[in-house]
Parts: sequence; C-alpha cells; structure tokens
Amino acid sequence: MLDDWVASEEWAGLKPQSRYSYERVIAPKTGFVAKLRDRRVAEFSTPFVINIRDAIKEKHKLWAGNYTVKVLCVAFGWGRLRGWCETNPAEGVPLLKKPADAPTRNRMWTTEEFEVVWHHASAPLRRAIALAYYAGMRVGDIVVVSGATWDGEVLCWHQSKTGHLVQVRAAKPFRDELSTGERRGDRIVVNLEGQPYTRDGLQTLLWNLVKRLEYLGLAKSGLCFHGLRHSLGAALYDLGLDREARKAALGHVSDAASAVYERDGNRRAASDRAFLAFDQRLQQSTNIARRNPKR
Repeated sequence: MLDDWVASEEWAGLKPQSRYSYERVIAPKTGFVAKLRDRRVAEFSTPFVINIRDAIKEKHKLWAGNYTVKVLCVAFGWGRLRGWCETNPAEGVPLLKKPADAPTRNRMWTTEEFEVVWHHASAPLRRAIALAYYAGMRVGDIVVVSGATWDGEVLCWHQSKTGHLVQVRAAKPFRDELSTGERRGDRIVVNLEGQPYTRDGLQTLLWNLVKRLEYLGLAKSGLCFHGLRHSLGAALYDLGLDREARKAALGHVSDAASAVYERDGNRRAASDRAFLAFDQRLQQSTNIARRNPKR
C-alpha cells in the first residue's frame, strides 16, 4: 500500500517538504516503520498502531511516535479510498502528551547563544544561521535557495512547505553577510568545496557544533535551526507589530500559525503596551468630557 501511495498522483501533488517529512516515517530503509512495510495491511489494527507509536517513542522520541501516527493516518486514509482497507486503523489513535518538565522543542535562542554559536561557526554554517534568523527561513529552504533570489536589498523565495512567496528586506547584518564573502556555487549556502548541503547534513553540522559548545559550557542543549525562526517571530512580536505584518514576514497565512510564535514573545511587554494605550484612551475621553460638559 505504501509503495502505491508513493507512486500515486496524490503523493506527487504534495509539497516537497511534506514528502520529505512523510518519508522519515515510511522510507523503505530509513523510515521509522521500515521494518513493518512487509506486513499485510490486514494486520494493522488500532491497538497495533498504538504499539507502533509507543515503540517508536521509546526508540526515538515522543514527537517521532506522534508523528508516525499522523503519517499512518494519512496513508491509511488514502488506502481506504483505494480499496486497500475498509477502515483507517490510525484514525482516532491519541497522541502522547508531553511531560510538564519536558524541554521545549524548537526553543528560541538567547542573544548570548546566538553570538557564541556565530563566533565558532564555519563560514557556510554562519550563512545558514543568518538565513534562519534574519529571514526566518526553514532548513529545507536554506539548502536549496539560490543566489538569484537575492538582489542586494531584498531576498525573495517561495517556501517549500507552503509554496507562498516570502519577501525579506534584509537588515544590515543580514545584508552584510549575503553581500560579502566568496560565492562558490549557485546556491547561497554551499560547503567549502562549493557543493550544496543536504538537509540532514546541514542540521548535523549545527548539531555537532552545539554539542561541542555544550561540552565546553558555552551553550545549553536544544539549539536548532527552527529555533532561530522562533527567535525572529518573538522579536517581531516584541516590536509591537500587528499580526498581519508578522504573518507576511514569516510567510504565514493563518492566524493560528502566527500565534505559535507569539508564545515565545514578551507577553508582559505586550500587555503593558495594551494598557498604556487603554490609559491614553481613557485620558483622552476624560479630557473631551471635561471640555464638553453636559448642561
């Protein structure tokens, strides 16, 4: 069934980012359920999917177990419509809840962490970090974005996850990074031999540096490329920008997607802005009332 799904028009119509993510679960050799691909579809029941979820959580991480349930639900949903199964065994399987003391996934970076990693990073990794932080670019886009998307002032590209156009007018540090340094290939981020990185290869490059800095006591665990996107989202929120401006900057369409990044912002500062504005409004209303008393 999975082979037929991957060969289908529906699969071909998925965004590259979605196909890449799904393959982390179903790829024949490296996917989380690779060893189960030879099982008959009839063997997959809801209790079996729950066992799969729990086993993958123990072998990998909680998010992997939950994501496997999501992908299997999509896969069996397709299979049910094609006659592979009468019901969807992954439908209704509850996702595992994150423990209250679990570390935050994709957490934002502090200014100090950014400076330390930037100082110790190689030139290619610094450029990738700049794209992630100053443009909010996801790692899947970082490894493929071409130099043609940069005109010296504005970076324009279509997100692989959504297909939406994002236009970033570069801040000075970002502009300096993109405008200086040797260009070794068609893509903005390439290795020292001028070859492009794979998504996993670039993430491993950052992971290895962060682990070394952790060992030296210079950084804490949990730093990743997507955390830089959250850092940008929080910074834009703290500036008091309206949600539509922040959605345009990060390539969001829905308010729900934008709200995820608001959780990392300084909500006390946002509350202070709201009540200062409210106080000003009250004072204006009071002054108007005093100037125009009712007789």
